[in-house]
Amino acid sequence: MARIKGALNAKKKHNRVLKLAKGYRGARSKQYRIAKQSVMRALTSSFAGRKQRKLFPPPGKIPAESPRKRNADQSLPGSMKKRKKLRAGR
Repeated sequence: MARIKGALNAKKKHNRVLKLAKGYRGARSKQYRIAKQSVMRALTSSFAGRKQRKLFPPPGKIPAESPRKRNADQSLPGSMKKRKKLRAGR
């Protein structure tokens, strides 16, 4: 049985990282070692950034109530509206 070498898998891994590092300046997009560090840092930052964005929405973009909740009476069929009015009158 022939010996299996790791060159092909290593090349795939390197290319995957270098593809993610496209657009980085200098060695960050050319050399595997440095590109790997940059990509790892970028991915951890992006994960943390997504979580932070959910915690603190930018001012003026506070999620409003859904239209269904706001217009609950209008969306109900006629008989349901009457029942709701009767319950409120009790």
